[in-house]
Amino acid sequence: MLIGSSSFILNLTPEAVLKSCTKQEEDEARDICHKYLGTSDAMTSGSSLKDFETQRAILKNFQETLADCIFDVCVGGGETAAELAAEILNAF
Repeated sequence: MLIGSSSFILNLTPEAVLKSCTKQEEDEARDICHKYLGTSDAMTSGSSLKDFETQRAILKNFQETLADCIFDVCVGGGETAAELAAEILNAF
């Protein structure tokens, strides 16, 4: 139920996509993303350690989603972008 998500995506401007974040902005974005996505430990704790490939795939997916989330939050998506990333991550 992310009503603001579509408006965030539709309102991305070329300037926002080309914007780079300062280290402080990136750290703040990482904190916001972790608030919604959790940590990689939490993502892999439910799966069996016997299945290394599954663990690796889960971790890779989490890392990619986290990186995308940090970028999206940095370019102006705020918590809406983080909520959307969490929705996407948890959908699979």
